Amino acid sequence: MLKTVSADDPGDRWYYRLRSSAVPFEVNIDRDTADPSRVTAFFNFRVVDRAGRLLGDIGLGIDVRELSRGLGAYQQRHGARVLLVARDGRVLLTSDGPPDRRRQRAWRPMPPGCCGSPGPPCSSARARASCS
Repeated sequence: MLKTVSADDPGDRWYYRLRSSAVPFEVNIDRDTADPSRVTAFFNFRVVDRAGRLLGDIGLGIDVRELSRGLGAYQQRHGARVLLVARDGRVLLTSDGPPDRRRQRAWRPMPPGCCGSPGPPCSSARARASCS
């Protein structure tokens, strides 16, 4: 066993947030508490019975470098650039790797409605062009 979650541990907020939420899953990109030198994408899911009662939560963590390599392989195979985009439009990870902080200007949030993000249809020609 790696650790026991605790309501007093700020690093365990995801667990209690997911338990009390109605969403079926969430994705977080954060430092791995088991190895703070690694940035990890965590995919957390609620496990419910047929009646919808919560049985527990399950999560999977994958190093973002490994996830990026997998997205890159998908890009090569299917000719499609893959972006992992936050709800607010921030690009978190691409098939080319994590966004480069030195190129931060290129990673502005997409306006609502662009590239399939929630909101009315995209009105920005620059953003629409970056969807392809």
